[in-house]
Amino acid sequence: MQTTTKRTQPDIRAIARLIPPSGNLVQGQSEIALHPELARALRDVVGAGLNHYSFFEGVDDLRRAVATKLSLFNGVTVDPDRRPLELIITPGATGGLITIAHTYLKGASAIVFEPYYPYHKRTLETADGRAEVVKLHGDKLALDVDELRRVCRAGA
Repeated sequence: MQTTTKRTQPDIRAIARLIPPSGNLVQGQSEIALHPELARALRDVVGAGLNHYSFFEGVDDLRRAVATKLSLFNGVTVDPDRRPLELIITPGATGGLITIAHTYLKGASAIVFEPYYPYHKRTLETADGRAEVVKLHGDKLALDVDELRRVCRAGA
């Protein structure tokens, strides 16, 4: 006789329910209308066939343009061609998470707040790391600072 155990998944949608529609960027959703110039540029790019995911580090020309902008307008100097990367532009948060985990968290631990997307924990595991889970509580997903301190001390 085979028994099955029910795996509980964290309710990540609880976070999405807390965000007002005007600022919801969770799960790729946004209620904010595109600026007309951005919409035209998007049509041009898609019309040229450039409508696929880029590498996780971002397109070279875009990284260089962002590095120039950071220097001119923010006084921040980064080398967009340096390896390991000083600047990444990802096609979404997942690419950034994977890049950071495999660059900085190999064999390390990181705190993941619950509710979380299950792939956040799996991404750490693929980098031979581990997730230290800190549960957020109640309707407002409040942080228990004492629990956070306990987890941080245990991982030290």
